[in-house]
Amino acid sequence: MMAVSAVHRNGSSGLCPKSSIRRPWPIWAQALMSLALLYHIAATLAGALAAHPSSEVERRAAEFFRCYYEFINQGYAHRYYSRLDTTVDPHDPRPWGTPVIVAEMEFDQPQGGTKSELVRLPSRERPWIRLRHQRRLDLAYHLTTDPRWAASYARHLCKTRGCQRVTIYTQEHRIPDLALVREAAAGRGAMNVDLEAESTYSPRFKLGEFRCTDF
Repeated sequence: MMAVSAVHRNGSSGLCPKSSIRRPWPIWAQALMSLALLYHIAATLAGALAAHPSSEVERRAAEFFRCYYEFINQGYAHRYYSRLDTTVDPHDPRPWGTPVIVAEMEFDQPQGGTKSELVRLPSRERPWIRLRHQRRLDLAYHLTTDPRWAASYARHLCKTRGCQRVTIYTQEHRIPDLALVREAAAGRGAMNVDLEAESTYSPRFKLGEFRCTDF
């Protein structure tokens, strides 16, 4: 009886206070959000279907969303390294490699001489937040696609690391030979495939050499 009287005095049972009741979105807001989600889903499907090999219709559909891809910075994530490279030999396509940026920084020592340090994009160690690795891949793709940005990357290293000179290289991290992968998977006594072996990397190509005093 005491509990019932308390309920009547307060005007509510306390189980569902009015302040916790969430009002539904207005109809116009629900419709707008639904259209935005449908647009995003269509853009994602169009970008995935436009990867080679694709038809003219699929490529035109992706072209329709070009500005949206640039706005949300999703130009690379649709491919996921599954596209085959036919530029070297159209009759023998191979998977595209992952671009890697290597910056060699030189520091002048007080006692004379220099010391070198390397910075790699993306790094060999996978970051705790996987999205950071994707962003580092994005930076590597960006510079490899347009080497004119090399000076900007070098200027950032000069200001944040305190070095005197920066040399920036690019190279390709390739997928190991499929025959070795099949042999290791079959368990025929072969050694495990080293994904970071030097044989999986192409030679370095210099993008630029910069002095920090020039910035």
